Amino acid sequence: MSSAQHQAVLSMLEHDQVIPEVFSKTLSLEGKLSIAFPSHTACAGETMERVVTKDVPSIVYKPFNGDTGMTAIDRYTLIEIDPDLLQPNDTASGQVRHWVQSNIVLDPAELDKDGQVTGKYTEEAITEYLPSSPGPPGHKHRYVFCLARQSPDHPAPSASDFPRGAAESTATSSNPKDNEDVKDRAGFSLEEYLEKRSLKVVAATFIKVGPDAEGLMDNALLSGEAIVNKVLGK
Repeated sequence: MSSAQHQAVLSMLEHDQVIPEVFSKTLSLEGKLSIAFPSHTACAGETMERVVTKDVPSIVYKPFNGDTGMTAIDRYTLIEIDPDLLQPNDTASGQVRHWVQSNIVLDPAELDKDGQVTGKYTEEAITEYLPSSPGPPGHKHRYVFCLARQSPDHPAPSASDFPRGAAESTATSSNPKDNEDVKDRAGFSLEEYLEKRSLKVVAATFIKVGPDAEGLMDNALLSGEAIVNKVLGK
């Protein structure tokens, strides 16, 4: 492992309190994670315009020590969360689950000349990607991305990990993932989920996004949907 590269990532996570507010313990990372949106690849800790984050990004992974420890049969899960729903480090609301993509392939045979590989999404997301939607009171939100290796000895993450109770049976769509509102996605704990599914964190990064007019509208729509669902008992 490159100790300098590893420490640089940890320092960035600590600078913006991702450690210890999202990850309570110092991480033993194995590589660098980059989030590649269609129009821009984000640097760790970068403040971005919300419009850039609207489309599903690709992930690029660069192991610190070549392909050591990587195999073609390993599968990975990517989780994106927002810990800052109503205020920075909003422990009352819990983290908002923005995206869960499991069974990602990182094939060491496909490492490029720069020693990095683009992840292959082999199936539909467990939690559909929700673009950054920071709302009132107007603070920037951190969007934290965690890449974790799945354990071959435990079941892979699945949509059944996030039950929605009555909403699932009364929703109009046959796919429960289509019916998630902010109420469904809030109250998440990344660390608890990692432990539950025996997921080993290999890389982590984050971006910061402030609200804009469209984002405030989207946030209002998500919140309004949650209120309606609560009234209807969903």
